[in-house]
Amino acid sequence: MSMQKVSGMQVVMLTALIILVVGLKHPPVVMMEAAREGAWVGYIAGVLITGPIIWMLYRLSKRFPNEDLFLVLIKRAPLAGRVIVLAYLAYFLFMLAHDIRFIIGLTNILLLPTTPIEVTGLAVALAAYYAARDGIEAVARLAQLFFPVLAVLVLSLPLMLGTQADIRNIDPLEWNVTGQLKSALYAFGGLSEIIVLPFIAPYPAFRLRSAYYGLALGTLLLGILLIESLLVFGPELASLFFDPPYMLIRQIRITDFLDRLDLPILAVWMLNVFVKISLYIYAVSLAVHRLANIASARIVTGPVGLSGLVCSYWFFESSNQLVELAKFRPFLMLVYAVLLPLLLFVWLRAKAKRSVMRLRRN
Repeated sequence: MSMQKVSGMQVVMLTALIILVVGLKHPPVVMMEAAREGAWVGYIAGVLITGPIIWMLYRLSKRFPNEDLFLVLIKRAPLAGRVIVLAYLAYFLFMLAHDIRFIIGLTNILLLPTTPIEVTGLAVALAAYYAARDGIEAVARLAQLFFPVLAVLVLSLPLMLGTQADIRNIDPLEWNVTGQLKSALYAFGGLSEIIVLPFIAPYPAFRLRSAYYGLALGTLLLGILLIESLLVFGPELASLFFDPPYMLIRQIRITDFLDRLDLPILAVWMLNVFVKISLYIYAVSLAVHRLANIASARIVTGPVGLSGLVCSYWFFESSNQLVELAKFRPFLMLVYAVLLPLLLFVWLRAKAKRSVMRLRRN
């Protein structure tokens, strides 16, 4: 599937979707625990940290147009490149398992409490597989279809919950340097997930402007959800909820006939989670395709989806571990979103300069 068929608008949607659909659950909880009513400031700092990472990955992708970073690494350094590709494959598989376990847990808690998690998990893996098997173009089209609906719903929350919001819950804003720093790190742990895009949608599909627009949109929507949770419930109560956004939409009461909007909103959100899981299935499949030199990434999407399902049970025995992961994720992303991209940026740039110098000598 040609990567060039992914449009700039689709990259915006994918970027915002990656940031929002799972990041709206657990990171805000630990952010509110750390910084209380000032937790929203962490998103501003998180954007400032993530912005340079996007620029670095963009410059790296632009240097090798129409080549995903998996292919770039293997072609330029067959041995060391394969080791780095394997490291990213492990990371993307871990995130795939995380998201599958995440949606299984919430489905069983909120919708199907008596259904065995094996049945729920198989249904999730199958749905994501059918979206991922046709490549990044199909996943991008689904994001362009479903994500705007979710974005509009989030943007409309201040209107639907206006009468229940109390500005006194975040006023006055108390500045806690340690808490704000932790909040920024937790925000960075979620926002930096967008590093997956240049691996599956290389330049010219992955453009700096589109990635920045997506980062801004996704962070804005996260900020709205976090601030609304603080305004409606207050920092003490909101930080105790396992799922603050769901508790927030349960508060919506427009009329006597529209007092259960949580179910359709939940359905729209779950469709977007399936898109994100499909994206990770494709990312892992593409890495396997490059490493094993298989004819097509589509061949392995089925086994990859099942591997993600099995790993979701293996890595996470309970949904509570997902909240704890939100505290550990900044350290994980320090390696995969900062150190490794910086190493690749310097290494491949130096390698390209040496190649140019050899050509000039010849």
